[in-house]
Amino acid sequence: MTSSKCEAEIRPYNGRPTVFIDGEPHPLPGCDRLYFGVDESAEYALAGDSDAYLMVRFTRSPPTSWKALHMNEYALTEAVTTPSSPSLASDLFWEAMARVSTNIVQYCESRPWADRLMGYTNFHVTEGTHMPVDLGWLYDHNPVMVTRWRV
Repeated sequence: MTSSKCEAEIRPYNGRPTVFIDGEPHPLPGCDRLYFGVDESAEYALAGDSDAYLMVRFTRSPPTSWKALHMNEYALTEAVTTPSSPSLASDLFWEAMARVSTNIVQYCESRPWADRLMGYTNFHVTEGTHMPVDLGWLYDHNPVMVTRWRV
């Protein structure tokens, strides 16, 4: 009996990393949707093992509307482009993300499954890698970053 190998890869789909098998996106086993919320994720995990412990994974990312209002808070490349990532020097962005993170944790701690929580994984926009660096840009020319760099 011979078996054919499938081609599997992870690539973006609907703005999120997704497993593709032979070119087709696949949901998690047993799920009929590709993505779902934290409550549904917890319920799904606990339905499979009521003694399971949970680690909530979240990615803080600014909405498009925030970027439109705060373009001056984004990293700026040598080519005078913004690679869709706020500057590491943006106090406005990082203070907002601290509030978002706090709200996510408080929400999770208020849920019926809170006693099953063992931790959180808090990723920034691109799995913890600063997008400009991931794209090969090594210096942020945002005026706030330039000022902080020189101090």
